[in-house]
Amino acid sequence: MKNFTPSAAEIGMRLDRWLKRHYSNFPHSYWVKALRTGLILVNSAKQEISYRLQTDDQIQIKETI
Repeated sequence: MKNFTPSAAEIGMRLDRWLKRHYSNFPHSYWVKALRTGLILVNSAKQEISYRLQTDDQIQIKETI
């Protein structure tokens, strides 16, 4: 599992936009499904694609991505 902490400039950014910025080769629909199935977690919990990143958030992405 890969762990990321959003930078200060990324605080307040929507989770889907953060994912697209760091993994631009995947379509939006892929991220929707990955979040729904738990391949991507924020602070060890499932989040909606529209979740806004906050200070000290930990984004966890399973190695299958």
